[in-house]
Amino acid sequence: MTNITPSIDRALETYLRKGYSREWINQRLQAIQVRKNWRTNGATGT
Repeated sequence: MTNITPSIDRALETYLRKGYSREWINQRLQAIQVRKNWRTNGATGT
């Protein structure tokens, strides 16, 4: 399993530099994780 912490940290720093709020960033990262879980668990787009 790959350690995803460095990529999450990079995303957080990038979004903060671009001026996004921490609340927006948290929602964005959660949405990304949900989509990743759907793909991992074989969910379809139907």
